[in-house]
Amino acid sequence: MKKWFVGILLLFLGIGTNVGFVNAETNVGDTLKDAIALSFQPSAQDKDASEIDATSTLTDQKDVDYYSFTLNSNGLINFYIQQSPSAEIGVALYSQSGKELENYYMVKGNDKVILFQEGLPKGKYYFKVFAESGTVQNLSYNVQGMFYEGDGVELEPNNDVKTANPIKLGEEYVGFTDAEKDSKDVFRFTTAKNGVITVNGSHANVGVKYELMNAKQEVIESWELDPGNSDKLIVISKTGLAAGMYYLAVTKTSGNTDNEYYHFEVDFKEINNYEKELNDTMKLANPINLNATYSGILGSKDDKEFYRFTVAKNKKTSIFISNVPDTTFKVNVLSSNGKVVKAFITKKGKGNLVKLADLDLKKGTYYLDIEFQQGEDQQIPYSFAVK
Repeated sequence: MKKWFVGILLLFLGIGTNVGFVNAETNVGDTLKDAIALSFQPSAQDKDASEIDATSTLTDQKDVDYYSFTLNSNGLINFYIQQSPSAEIGVALYSQSGKELENYYMVKGNDKVILFQEGLPKGKYYFKVFAESGTVQNLSYNVQGMFYEGDGVELEPNNDVKTANPIKLGEEYVGFTDAEKDSKDVFRFTTAKNGVITVNGSHANVGVKYELMNAKQEVIESWELDPGNSDKLIVISKTGLAAGMYYLAVTKTSGNTDNEYYHFEVDFKEINNYEKELNDTMKLANPINLNATYSGILGSKDDKEFYRFTVAKNKKTSIFISNVPDTTFKVNVLSSNGKVVKAFITKKGKGNLVKLADLDLKKGTYYLDIEFQQGEDQQIPYSFAVK
């Protein structure tokens, strides 16, 4: 995926206010209904982009100018503004229905700078130019919109599961943090088979939280990243899932700036005999077969994994689990009513499957409860078998 925003700000610094596109010096719309229509033209600055340009004046601080534009495809639009030394000029973006999507203004200055970035689905939109504060008397302004066609970007609005953006597994996307506290960017994906997903994400200039949810909007995993200046993808989590529909939500958790970009990608690998979240209670326990090896991941020190198995007749049953290098596990064998039949603490090792014990179990249903005990407590893989 093309990283649209890289270098765009540098590209526009120092460019004059008149770039030769649509110029709306007169008859600028004072209401949404009277908005002046702008048409995209090929960009002379970037062959992959097209531009709109609005140049006019605000007579006083109460004056506002409305413009409209139409996108024929999904993509990313970046709004640039020529700073004013005497006033703080802003832009508010609206959907076709008039719902406000973004509202930002720029501090006083003399440069041409990026105001905000927004992923939008194809359709008609409006924007308003206004003066937030300062000396405004026949104040000249210049606003540019730079559009990049493509589907690898968050498309607003997507603040809940009803408006979640569908995403493809194995493809990288870029999103932008919202200004509203606790506002989420929500994305939807589907796994056709059982397997393991890997959530790869980047830091942002603000703190961000990634949440994985099932179709019932129950949080399966949650991870927070501190602010950072690298947009490199890192592995945040690996999670076993059953085939189905899931959501990934991204929320700003800290920082004083908005509209900060982040990257993410969700990968999938079909794997049999792997845990399927949610399985953190006896009621949600994964059913397993005897004499088969299974694998899973403890996401954190508070994570629990439950598995259910059946003994067809009274017999000696062996419990095996991997001894991992930096973590010990607590393993409970439970009866059908939740009573502890036997409890074990594993030892650290080289990751090999080792026998915990032989148990004389009567015919019936049992549960295996695997929990963190000590050591490294994030994203710990393990394997086990009941024979």
